[in-house]
Amino acid sequence: MKQDTAVALGLVGVVVVLGIVGCRETRSTLTGTQVDSFLSVQQTLADEQAALGQARDELEADRRTWASRERSDPIIAVSIQSAAMLIACCLPMVLVAFLLWKGEDAPTEVDATETLLIELLDDKPEWLMKPDLAQAPKLPAPES
Repeated sequence: MKQDTAVALGLVGVVVVLGIVGCRETRSTLTGTQVDSFLSVQQTLADEQAALGQARDELEADRRTWASRERSDPIIAVSIQSAAMLIACCLPMVLVAFLLWKGEDAPTEVDATETLLIELLDDKPEWLMKPDLAQAPKLPAPES
């Protein structure tokens, strides 16, 4: 109970002191131009604070953009690396398949031999007795 009374008296004392101090009328010693100058400085300060807040917001947006790039760039790099590795691993198989694949059957030595035998054994060979081949210029004999 004594404690409550002490607190109440302390509060009453504070209210009385504030009432006395707050009731005094103080006159401003500033002139009209000084007040206008002060208000103009306050307005300039408020404008600069607004510009600073806007710059801070832009900086935060840039930070978020860079953070998202830092997260997405490694994903793209890993994708490109994986694709290159896949191509590098498949290239030997493609090369072997290309070498083993038979496109058109090229004439072999057996086919050429058969054609030559048919021409030699035929009564009227078509390729061996062409007139333009018979009249073809002969190569000179080697000089010794």
